[in-house]
Amino acid sequence: MPSRRQFLSTGFSAVAAGLMGKPAWADCLFANPGNVGSGVSSSGVGSSPFAPVALRPASIMIDGLPFEPWFTGDSFQSIGEQHVSFPPFVRGLEDIPDHSESVEVCVIGGGLSGLAAAYMLRDLHPVLLDIHERFGGTARGEQWAGHRYSLGNAYVITPDAGSYLDGFYRELGLNEVYALSEPPDPVALDGRLIENFWAGPGANLAESAPYRDYARVVQLMAQDLYPDIPFDTSDPDNQWILDLDQKTFSADLQARMEYDVPPLLQRAIDAYFYSSFGAGPDEISAAGGWNFLAAEEYGRWVFPGGTAYMAQALWQKLHDVEQGQPLQGRRQMLRGGCTALDVRFVGNEVQVTYAAPGGKLTSLRAKKVVLACPKFVARRLIHDIDVIDSAKAQAMSSLRYAAYLVVNVLLDRKVSGDFYDIFQLIDNSGDDTSDGCYARPVADVLNGDFAVQDELPGSVLTMYWPVPGAWVRYCMAFDSPLRRFAKKLTPQIDQLLGQVGLGRDDVRQIRLSRWGHAMPVAAPELIANGTIDHLRRPLHDAIYFVNQDNWALPAVENSVLDAQIMTDALRATL
Repeated sequence: MPSRRQFLSTGFSAVAAGLMGKPAWADCLFANPGNVGSGVSSSGVGSSPFAPVALRPASIMIDGLPFEPWFTGDSFQSIGEQHVSFPPFVRGLEDIPDHSESVEVCVIGGGLSGLAAAYMLRDLHPVLLDIHERFGGTARGEQWAGHRYSLGNAYVITPDAGSYLDGFYRELGLNEVYALSEPPDPVALDGRLIENFWAGPGANLAESAPYRDYARVVQLMAQDLYPDIPFDTSDPDNQWILDLDQKTFSADLQARMEYDVPPLLQRAIDAYFYSSFGAGPDEISAAGGWNFLAAEEYGRWVFPGGTAYMAQALWQKLHDVEQGQPLQGRRQMLRGGCTALDVRFVGNEVQVTYAAPGGKLTSLRAKKVVLACPKFVARRLIHDIDVIDSAKAQAMSSLRYAAYLVVNVLLDRKVSGDFYDIFQLIDNSGDDTSDGCYARPVADVLNGDFAVQDELPGSVLTMYWPVPGAWVRYCMAFDSPLRRFAKKLTPQIDQLLGQVGLGRDDVRQIRLSRWGHAMPVAAPELIANGTIDHLRRPLHDAIYFVNQDNWALPAVENSVLDAQIMTDALRATL
């Protein structure tokens, strides 16, 4: 089986060819990197991913700490307004207006997957629709006092030189702005930071032996047995990844180790998995788990504002293409604040009906449509999906999702230390359900200024707080949900501030973003039992699917690589 380095240097044309049963197109050619700024397209619709925050934002006090009065990110006020899950879908032909526009390609979903797909198809001037005014999806960000920080995705794994990802990132100019974060990360235990936690709890060789054994297994998986995803599921040489997918990470790890995993190490592994997957290692496929954890050994590229910077770069390039069209026949490509409602086949084309800003129903016809939205949304959008492809519909319904509240703590003072990520080792028995609303403790904390290249006053800390998907709507249905979550959060913020040498007086504001990193749960057997193949399969060579949940892996890399695979396949049918 190939090593990670060997595999990632080859590209993924074979996967695309297997998907469509025909040769994949050559790699796309890219324009020069655009100027990464902020602003709104001249059309007035489709804002860039970074939102400005006032230097002295208005706050409400909760348990003695200043909070933004409402959630950022998704801004709905009550559970009944959560359009992402409960949009007013049209059902009858009589409800759909006649199309007023014909296009080659329409992309639905303006997160990283949709932005990447639209960028790869930019020569076709695709229309890109997103429910939010600001593009970026879970890769949106904010800017306060010169600090850019993420409302969701945080970083990318260091790409292999010469790989497709390496070239893609360089086309966006990301190689010029990243800061390299390398393991090991500090761990917070009982309120204090431990820099060398992964070496073992002390000098006692018997106590540290399981930690050394764990490090051995991680290195083995990183160097020799790395399960690359995406991959060609029909290739017999990849059967070992399918076998790996049928086990949980916990079971596979214990089978490879010579020692039992001690409780403290298990808590650290749990913290990583809840930070990365929103679920524990006993809920995650060994293939998906090792794909994440072992890749961390190669370090991370961190951008100013996290992957919102990457979304900004893609948005800027698409904006430049939009503005570079001839005035005669110029098409508005970036259409923010447009809620897709219905996608259906009409003859040899696909009709997309959406609510434009102001609520007006509008329809367009496209030769090809790319659904770059989560599958639980895509399933509701496609008219008669149960009739057209019942296996795909069932696969879409089978996915489970987890969510985070992403908490950004704006600080008037600099954070001490040069850390990037602090994992919080909190005993899971402390999960709080005292008010009837579940909340697992914060999993980890990022230094939001890690990649900042300018000397700026103040700093930002970003906390990732996993909330199981089944509890999200239940908790949000309570009165004053922000206050409920804030009260659970304040003791953890006090502890965090103590870890980095700061206090409450240093806090300018605390901002809760939902659902800044909602993710598919990479459960065992989703790849091995064919669910993933059903999820990714295009409909009638006309509707294509690109999203992190194509492989049930919440990874930027998968969003980009699957966008390449699907857009190559799409081009082959034009």
